[in-house]
Amino acid sequence: MRKKLSWLTLSLVLINIVTLIFLSIISLHYKVPQKVLVKLRAINSEPTKIEYKPEPFQLPAFVFQNVSRENFSVYNKRKYAIVMLGDSITARVAWNELLGLPGISNRAIEGDYTLGVLHRLEDIYELNPKLCFLMIGTNDIPLINNNYYTVETIVNNIKEIIKELQNHNIDVCIESILYTAFNSSYWKDFNGYVKTINYLLEEYCEKNNILYLDVNELLSKDDRLEWKYTSDGVHLFGDAYKKWGGMILEVLKNK
Repeated sequence: MRKKLSWLTLSLVLINIVTLIFLSIISLHYKVPQKVLVKLRAINSEPTKIEYKPEPFQLPAFVFQNVSRENFSVYNKRKYAIVMLGDSITARVAWNELLGLPGISNRAIEGDYTLGVLHRLEDIYELNPKLCFLMIGTNDIPLINNNYYTVETIVNNIKEIIKELQNHNIDVCIESILYTAFNSSYWKDFNGYVKTINYLLEEYCEKNNILYLDVNELLSKDDRLEWKYTSDGVHLFGDAYKKWGGMILEVLKNK
């Protein structure tokens, strides 16, 4: 009798376990627990929407600056007639090869910003150039959204760079900050800042007889960089550099 009860008990336990597993699978498949929790308002039925926002810009870009300046320090100390100065957009091309002119030095640094350039002008002075092409400010613009910089701060920093170069008998050609190719609300605001800064720079250059090169004129349409010229919405393909280089050669013909 005890043996029969033992087998009966074991059978009931096994049946209960199998039933529990089966019901668990069914409930999970049809999201029964989730629906119950929604009914009880323990969780939200709508999925959480995550909106992309660029990471806060980190200042300063000392890593790129320190490595690049260390490399510059061991270069041959020959004199150059022309220096290209700026951030990654200027840094990512061999200007002497692009333009077919040996007397060009590229002193642009990835991730650089206006204050970074202002604090490393000694590197430019030792080259004793006659002319400096400057495009800088792209990496400053995200700081405006963090209440760190204003448009006026960026423009004033660039003006200060111009004055310092001129004080060392170096002519300056200011190149417009490039638009980005993106079209979301964040990047529309970004391009709006680009437009304002370029307007103020062009106005300043006109009043002070300083060369100004509107690179956006060739590479952008409707206040946006054209995608055919960019690899990632910001940095440029070779065709874009070729067009930009053509503008520089025109400037040099008239110098």
